[in-house]
Amino acid sequence: MPLKTLALLIVAPLALAGSFAFAAQPAAEVRPAVSKELDALLKKPEAEIDLATGALLLCKEEHAALDVAAQLKLLDALAAKLAPALAKAGTAEAKLDALKSLLFEDEKFGLPRKDDAAAFLLADVLANKRGNCLGLSVLCLALAERTGLPLHGVPVPSRLSGPGHLLVRYDDGVARRNFDATEGGALHDDAYYRDLFKLKPDDFKSRYILGNAQKLDVLNLLLVNLGGARVEAGRFRDAVPLLERAVELKPSYAPAFNNLGAAKFGDKSGASDLDGALRAYAQAVKLDPNFAAAHAGLAAAAFRLGQLEKAEEEAMTTEALEPGNVQAKIVLANIHLERGEKKAACAMLEEACRAAPKDARLRCHLGDARLASAELPEAESAYREALTLDPNAADAAFGLAEALRLAGQAEKAKGAYGDALRLDPGHIPTRLALALLAKQSGDLKGAAAGYEAVLKDHPAEAGALKGLAEILTAQGRAQEAEKRLAEALKANPADAALAVACADAKMKADPAAALAILQPVLEKAPESARAPILQRIAICHGRLGNHRKALDNAEALLKTDPKDLPALHVAAAASEALRDGPRALNYYNRIIVVDPADQTARKAIARLNAR
Repeated sequence: MPLKTLALLIVAPLALAGSFAFAAQPAAEVRPAVSKELDALLKKPEAEIDLATGALLLCKEEHAALDVAAQLKLLDALAAKLAPALAKAGTAEAKLDALKSLLFEDEKFGLPRKDDAAAFLLADVLANKRGNCLGLSVLCLALAERTGLPLHGVPVPSRLSGPGHLLVRYDDGVARRNFDATEGGALHDDAYYRDLFKLKPDDFKSRYILGNAQKLDVLNLLLVNLGGARVEAGRFRDAVPLLERAVELKPSYAPAFNNLGAAKFGDKSGASDLDGALRAYAQAVKLDPNFAAAHAGLAAAAFRLGQLEKAEEEAMTTEALEPGNVQAKIVLANIHLERGEKKAACAMLEEACRAAPKDARLRCHLGDARLASAELPEAESAYREALTLDPNAADAAFGLAEALRLAGQAEKAKGAYGDALRLDPGHIPTRLALALLAKQSGDLKGAAAGYEAVLKDHPAEAGALKGLAEILTAQGRAQEAEKRLAEALKANPADAALAVACADAKMKADPAAALAILQPVLEKAPESARAPILQRIAICHGRLGNHRKALDNAEALLKTDPKDLPALHVAAAASEALRDGPRALNYYNRIIVVDPADQTARKAIARLNAR
């Protein structure tokens, strides 16, 4: 039970009603990857390494107060129980039977109830008498060190989205027997694992897969898995230094780069280094071109960076390597949403849900796609199904609240928002939504307090800054609002959402200053963030009287999204200012098709028809 290969971080659709921008957190404080003691051990020659000591020093990364010496005494006591039986055993099988009897009959070690760090950290395995393949195999290897039993770790990494494996092998140069601790000491030949993991001849060229691993290899697996466990627990920044040490220790090991990519990818509430994630995933793919999980991670990172063609290419490669890969389908669905192909996105996610009917995250994504398609009852149903599968899914509770709010069920929506916060008190989308509701109800003080609470935890959160700036402006404190936004943008100069918020604050009084903010950010903005910037640039040109530039920018936007209302308004106004009545009339009529209630367009149509 498993070695962690991560391709599990799901990118959120960008085309949702009520969606919010998330700012990356400031760079983490630089700190050592591992303790000095562990680092010193990792630099020793293979012959001088005590695997158990290294494994226990790694445990101290999670359990700072761990007494390594006391844990080594526990191992010595177990080894003392094993030694007499080994002395009597004459064959490889008899010696492995002695190990099997001690661990699984006398000491009653077994499989873990939960696959987390405690399942493979040696101190936890000793305390709980439970472990996964890595934890139990490391225990076997530690005992072998103390009894002279010729055991070696045998890694079988997985290229797919599922787990890899670690077994141990008795190999004295004459007899060679595989011992699988997760199956109570079952003996399987190499062909069993070749078939189980669908290994190919090329997989054995490096002699690592199904080979006798060195102690440093096993310690590296522990580093990679502890990093992976921290990623799964949402501790992205804590995972990065461990995984960076792992790729330094074994730069040819693709799964280490894959997990480093997952750690740098972070999640949608921040803690992301998307460029770093892209590089790490790309290196994993370079080392192993058939690594489906890494291709899936690369697709997700490329999508988040707005590189839609790259994301699509990598997602398709993933599907070719691993048909039915859930992550690939989610990325492809997101690409459909980004392109306005909402029906295709829903169909893709429905297919993914059929392939993985118990995956709550998939149901949540289906709800997001339904919400983006304004299919509110269907969205509500998908979110409720997600919550049935995972009652702790804060994203699903938030999505349900949004669906209920848009359906006009305000009281039920408030209850669902409350559920989302109960599940995750720091859930940014919910906190922003509640602040917005307070603002819309006229409770400016409550709304401001809500935004300030978000900013206390996330100082550069663009949605909260923009909402607060609007309140401050309404209270006659425009200069204070602009100052807050400018300070945040100075600290995060590449943040497109912050630049848009700053430009919005300056747009009416000083469009030239707003334009100066937007232009440099546009050059570095990912594709997915360019539309709102271009919209504001077009508006700035219009307000500055540069009607030809305004029209050119608006029409460029409309080629990508013919229903872009801000762009349609700019194009219509610019055409009218350029005295091109027929073109202006065409754009105003297109506005009415998208928004029949638009009074500005209706009045303009009446005015132009009267000429």
